[in-house]
Amino acid sequence: MTFYDALETRSADARAASLAECLPALLTHAQGLAGYEHLAQLDLSSIASADDLVRLPVLRKSELGAAQKRLPPFGGYSGGEFDYAFQSPGPLYEPGRNSHDWWPVRQKRMIAPGRLERR
Repeated sequence: MTFYDALETRSADARAASLAECLPALLTHAQGLAGYEHLAQLDLSSIASADDLVRLPVLRKSELGAAQKRLPPFGGYSGGEFDYAFQSPGPLYEPGRNSHDWWPVRQKRMIAPGRLERR
């Protein structure tokens, strides 16, 4: 069997350890962005596993659209660099990059070969 990268062949324990290490830092970073004020009252250091994610609030599409109108273009939800903004129906705006594989399409093609080809 062919795998996209070594991350796919990690044990469940290795995946859980990686998530426990990365998730609190990622959430703390998000907490400092304008769109994530609702995370201020949460103890994000206690969210360190996939099971803990159910304690995070869900962002509804209507809330995202309202936030993007209030704070264009991404409603305060993009903390990274981007090369362009894609407008999808709604309208909603999504950041994009001009990189080799911005939306990890290559990995998805390995998972479901032939299904992502244009028809």
